[in-house]
Amino acid sequence: MKKGLLDYIAPQLYWYIGQSNADYAKLVPWWSDVAAGTGVQLWIGQAAYKAGAAGQPPEWFQPDELTRPRTAPRAATTT
Repeated sequence: MKKGLLDYIAPQLYWYIGQSNADYAKLVPWWSDVAAGTGVQLWIGQAAYKAGAAGQPPEWFQPDELTRPRTAPRAATTT
């Protein structure tokens, strides 16, 4: 990224906010820091297919599990 060879990165963060082994709320700021100052766009992949799906943890049944994270990347890059 620092060499200017990428236009964008799209990490697939398919975990819920607060998941112990890979917390979405911690990974988004980390990726934001990685991309900061490089001119590379950061597109976070989300697991919409998990929302409300049978067999998923209770967090995926929260009405705001997908809408809440959508503001995190913007917030992470504006601070």
